[in-house]
Amino acid sequence: MEYLKVSVVVPAYNGSGTVRECVGSVLASDYPPDSIEVVVVDDGSRDDTYAVLRELEAAHKQVRVVKHERNLGAARARDTGIKQATGDVVCVLSQDTFADASWLRRVADRLGREPRLGIVQGIVKRTGEIEFPFHHVTERPAFSWSFPTVAIAYRAEALDRAGRYFDPVFSEYGDDTDIAWRIIEAGYGWEFLDVITAYHGVYRVKNGFVRDIRRSFPAPAIYALLIRRHPGIRQFLYQGFLWSSPARVFNTLLFPASVAVAVATSWTYGIGLVAVAIALGVYRLADREHVRIPMRYRYVVLPVHRLLCEVLGFASLVYGTIRYRSLVL
Repeated sequence: MEYLKVSVVVPAYNGSGTVRECVGSVLASDYPPDSIEVVVVDDGSRDDTYAVLRELEAAHKQVRVVKHERNLGAARARDTGIKQATGDVVCVLSQDTFADASWLRRVADRLGREPRLGIVQGIVKRTGEIEFPFHHVTERPAFSWSFPTVAIAYRAEALDRAGRYFDPVFSEYGDDTDIAWRIIEAGYGWEFLDVITAYHGVYRVKNGFVRDIRRSFPAPAIYALLIRRHPGIRQFLYQGFLWSSPARVFNTLLFPASVAVAVATSWTYGIGLVAVAIALGVYRLADREHVRIPMRYRYVVLPVHRLLCEVLGFASLVYGTIRYRSLVL
């Protein structure tokens, strides 16, 4: 039986704590080892990631390491990797994500059977409970129109026709969505497998409160440029991104309204509206699985954090709409 060659691209930056297990999970796949290629791009790491990768390269003939002399960002690392990949199927796997043993076999089977299929995704589960108030984890229980690269497979031919690059102008805010929609616009389809394809670790984020606030403005404005390039995506992001629920809309608009009320009438009324906004944030976070987080985070810090991020994100989308002359809202 002839198997498709599968290349797995792993962009790595300061990932010495996870990248060995990540690459190992790919090598442990139930897909024929001779049909697997792992291209790991060290994006100018400052820890011993490169040394770990060189060990893996020496020990496994399927592993090939490419090094950036300086940190160029996630988009350029993925870009380098997919250009180096030689497989019929090109997968991208995050450095802190671990492939299910059946992942490569399943995606290769689907792409081998359906010649016009360009993208295959599947369920991504987290490896454990969320124990930190500010953490990094990616879960994908269902299909997402943003096509995240935490664990995704592309047909190589589709990449070639759509342009084999991740556009760094979008950086972490849409480069994965951009390449997927270029593939779709080139005439290829997508499929979401209702099976677990990978597992993402749960990691503590230092200074997460401040970091997320800083990332909330102006970076999300780039979504306006994304929609300008791919108008067809508007109908899908419109429902899932900003207006996902009436409670979210109300919560987002309530905070700037409280400032306006405070300025126009009195600070007492403004503070009252802020309290309502925070209380609504507590309600919205009630179903989140922060099972071991202290109560002060659950009922004060996290609702305030979420509220500030969403307000700044909303302002960023307004800014992007004006800057790129592309309506997001």
